[in-house]
Amino acid sequence: MKRLFAFIFLVLFLQSVSAQSVCRVTAECRNWGDTLLVFVTECGSGREMADTVLMKHDRFSYDVKLNSPAIMNVTTPASLERRGEYWAERFVILPGESLHFKSYSEMEGTRFFRQYAQARRFVRSSAYRDSEDKYVAILDYVKQNRDDEACVTLITDYVTSFVMDERKLQEAFDLLSPEVRNGRMRPLFDWTLHAVQTKQSRGKNQPTLVGQPAKDFKLMDIHGAELQLSSFRGSYVLLDFWGSWCMPCLKGLSGLKEFYERNKGRMAVIGISCHDHEERWRKAVQENHLPWHNVFAPKNCKVTEDYLVNAFPTLVLISPDGRILRYATPPDSDIYAFIQHLLDGNRLKESTP
Repeated sequence: MKRLFAFIFLVLFLQSVSAQSVCRVTAECRNWGDTLLVFVTECGSGREMADTVLMKHDRFSYDVKLNSPAIMNVTTPASLERRGEYWAERFVILPGESLHFKSYSEMEGTRFFRQYAQARRFVRSSAYRDSEDKYVAILDYVKQNRDDEACVTLITDYVTSFVMDERKLQEAFDLLSPEVRNGRMRPLFDWTLHAVQTKQSRGKNQPTLVGQPAKDFKLMDIHGAELQLSSFRGSYVLLDFWGSWCMPCLKGLSGLKEFYERNKGRMAVIGISCHDHEERWRKAVQENHLPWHNVFAPKNCKVTEDYLVNAFPTLVLISPDGRILRYATPPDSDIYAFIQHLLDGNRLKESTP
C-alpha cells in the first residue's frame, strides 16, 4: 500500500512539474486572417520551434512547454509572402505563466506580464519617444524599477535594441537588483548579450575577409541536388544570405530580381536560406519566383560563421578567382552598381581587339 501511495505521489508530482513548464498564450488579433505562424526561441537552450495556429473569431490560443524564457514571434503567411498589410508581434514568454495579449502594451496575466505591459507603455510614452538620449531614458526607467523582472525585457527588446550595444546592455543590466540579475530572466539577458557580441564581432572582422579566398561549401539546392561554390569558379558570384522569416530580406528581393534579369548569364547568384525551416524556405522560393540558385543552410551548417554574416540580408560578392570582393546590406548599398561596373568593364575588355 505504501508503494502505491508513493507511486501516486510521484505521478502527481511529475504532472505538477510538467504543468509548471507550460506557457499558455491567448491573443486577440483583429483583421489578421484565419492562420498565424508562430516562431519560438528558448533562450536558455537556443531551441527553436515553429508552428501554425488557426484563428477563431479573431482569437487564438497556443501552449508551449518551456524550461527558460523564450522569444515568441507571431506573424501571418501573407506578411511573409509580402501580400497585403504587414502584421507581426514579438514578445517574451515564461515557463508556467499565462499571457493574454491584446496589443503591444496591452497584456493581461501574471504579475510579470503586468510589469511587461508597463515597460512597453514606457517605450510608447513621450518619456522615451521624445527623449534626446533614449539610452538615458532607459537607464532612468531601470533605476526606478530595479526590482521588476520586466526591465530585462526592456533592455533586450527589439524596439530598444537600436540604442543598445554590448557596453550599454551590461550597464543597464547591472542597475537591476541582485534578485533580478540572478533570477529566471538571466537566460534572456545572456542570450541577447551573446547575439550582440557575435554581431559586433562579425561586423568588425568582415573587412579582414575582403581579398581572402571564399570558403567553399556544399549545400542542398531547391531540387534536392548538391551545389558547391567552387563549381562556379571563373564567374562572379553573388551570395544572398536571407531567410523566409526576414521581412527586409523579402523586401529586398525585387531589387535583386531586377539586377539578376539584367545580368543573367553573365554571373551567378546563390540565395542561401539561413535559420529557416525547409518547408517555409521552399514555399518562399516558389511564392516569390526566385530564378537564381537557391540553397538551404541547415542548423549545423557554419556558412554564416565562415562568412561572418551578422545581419540579414547580407550580400557577398566573390570574384572569378574565388576571392571575397565586397560585403553589402541592402538597401543602403551601391552593391548592384558596383557589380554592374565590373561586368560592363569586363565586357569592354572582351570586345577590345
